[in-house]
Amino acid sequence: MRKHFFGIMACAFLAACSTKDNSNPINNILKSKDIELNNNIIQKEYLGDFSTIKVGTSINAEVVKSDEEKVIIYAPKEIIDKVLVENTDGNLSIRIKPQINLYSTRYINAKIFAKDFKAITANSSADIVVRPTFTQNQLSISVSSSGSIKGDFEANDLHIQTSSSGDYSGNIWALNLIADASSSGDITLKGQSKNAILKTSSSADIKAKKLTVENAEAKASSSGSIEVSVSKRLVADANSSGEIIAYKKGEISVEKTQSSSGRVSVR
Repeated sequence: MRKHFFGIMACAFLAACSTKDNSNPINNILKSKDIELNNNIIQKEYLGDFSTIKVGTSINAEVVKSDEEKVIIYAPKEIIDKVLVENTDGNLSIRIKPQINLYSTRYINAKIFAKDFKAITANSSADIVVRPTFTQNQLSISVSSSGSIKGDFEANDLHIQTSSSGDYSGNIWALNLIADASSSGDITLKGQSKNAILKTSSSADIKAKKLTVENAEAKASSSGSIEVSVSKRLVADANSSGEIIAYKKGEISVEKTQSSSGRVSVR
């Protein structure tokens, strides 16, 4: 069923993606209510539209698909007011106020209900799980400072960036993919992409053996590593102890450059 995917994907995605109305941001709360649950946990709910999501400071967050956009925070009664839920022009941010004992953040959870979004970010040890698959026209995923994002996405243009031990993993379908990992960041991918640019540096890894790319450009440097499966064309550049391993899916054309102990292998 997926073999004609790339020919029809752009039209399908553009038809499926709606235009957001951010005229009611969370800053101007339409409804906010507190409910006390068991074990001294408070549930606080916010309503409002947004188009980007950012979670930080060790908060665990779940993003789910919904026709109504809202955020629900679960936290102990004594720190519920220390959780900042902010929205500036449709840019949603969830974090803890400065100087709060981060040990207590393990009891803080956020559930984010979203129609769609164009960017999602996790930093400062925040963990985000996205379910089910979100279909977008364009999407940017950014993970840094030991944050993590797990989720499956379909997009015409998909940009994934990890750094400073940030981690992303998921099943993706993309016409055009850019994946960039640096400073011990990790990207783990499954699925399919027509065109992909893959970059690693400073001991970062892109693990994409289970991702099949028609046309791949891969560059690994400074002990970065890349694994990817290729079905048509590979352009690979490995330098400064970088390593690229490409797995052939049929006959492919290969252009490779190796320098300063860099290595490219095609299997």
